Amino acid sequence: MEEYFYIDDSEQQQGPVNGNDLRKYGVTEKTLVWKAGMENWQPAGSVPELSVIFVQPPVPPISSSSSAKPENEASRESPQAHTDFVGKPDNYLIWAILTTILCCLPLGIVAIVYSSKVDTLWSAGDKIGAKEAADKSKLFSILSLVIGIVSITIGFFMGVAGAFFGI
Repeated sequence: MEEYFYIDDSEQQQGPVNGNDLRKYGVTEKTLVWKAGMENWQPAGSVPELSVIFVQPPVPPISSSSSAKPENEASRESPQAHTDFVGKPDNYLIWAILTTILCCLPLGIVAIVYSSKVDTLWSAGDKIGAKEAADKSKLFSILSLVIGIVSITIGFFMGVAGAFFGI
């Protein structure tokens, strides 16, 4: 493949670079490229010779039937392995903050940490990681709430018992 010049993100001309290596340098279909013999700069995706480097290989379809798999392999598969996510999971940040302040500080902080990971993972395309972080945030928020309620209840009964028995 021939060598091309390209315009980088800072509007600087770079190259020459072999056409097969352009993606390694961050060139996208919209990046302007030029080579000897071209009249003007053109988007890389509109250059016939380069359009093949931007074609993504087709993703094979996932079979939803487990009959094609051996019985032992199908039983080991996670039920959530093929879950399609409709939208970003709730990060439970409000619950994490409230349980941190009102109930149990250590577990609430863990819940806040997992809550903050949800949006980051989702934006990075890690939908399963975002779902797991959301689930852990919810778990630690609930644990913090339960420990807080149990602690307040014990404290109340100890206060009542102390007043009753004069302790």
